[in-house]
Amino acid sequence: MGKTKKKQVKKGKKQRVYMNSKKGLLPHVPTKQKILKFVACCCNDTSMLVLFWIQCFLGLRIGSAIRLKWTDIDWDINKVFIANDKNVNRSNQGDYGKDMIKPIAEFMIPILKMWKNMNKGEQYVIPRKNTKATEKNIIRFWEKRYDALYEKAGLKEEWVQMKDGRWRYKYNSHSGRHICGTNLALNRLPLQEIQAYLGHSKPEQTMVYVHIANELLRQSINEVYKPERQVFVTKVTDLFKKEIHEGMDYAVVPQ
Repeated sequence: MGKTKKKQVKKGKKQRVYMNSKKGLLPHVPTKQKILKFVACCCNDTSMLVLFWIQCFLGLRIGSAIRLKWTDIDWDINKVFIANDKNVNRSNQGDYGKDMIKPIAEFMIPILKMWKNMNKGEQYVIPRKNTKATEKNIIRFWEKRYDALYEKAGLKEEWVQMKDGRWRYKYNSHSGRHICGTNLALNRLPLQEIQAYLGHSKPEQTMVYVHIANELLRQSINEVYKPERQVFVTKVTDLFKKEIHEGMDYAVVPQ
């Protein structure tokens, strides 16, 4: 009886979709227009804008971005050292966590130096107002700030529902990293180089951005070659309609 009741309750509940990396769900990457909307909402929060900018162009996870210190940047060779990526407590938990050295694009250098001069005496690239706050609380603060700004920009869109009933949204504190990976894939960087830059342990993780880039490219091609925008396409279509044998299935002819 207990088992039957359980099944009946389950059937009556609203169907949920659970976030599962094995399902092959591709993350959502904001378009240029959506990025500009978000950036416009950061006009009164320069630290937030710099955090987002660093994630977009260095591909950092939010934890690594807020832990980044000015001493981690080597200005002579334009590289940044990322310690314990994904796990700040690596020394207490075994060898989980990664150290990386990333090249910094030349265009970023003068902007970073300008930002450093604006925050003289600061230890961290993203200044900390509360120096006694725990790492977890600082990350949560910025995650909430991201959520609030995406909502302000009208971009807080539900994506998948978790087992605890909460929703995952299309755009969040990880979106900057997704933008970085997608841009690298769109510019046809080799898979191994993108994998190394993002610090993925498996190439399958990096392939996500290749799939996204291919889908974006397909959308762009479809937009460019809309029949109403291409006289050539229209002429060929008309020619086929006229010349193809009457018995041919015209459903295959582009409309």
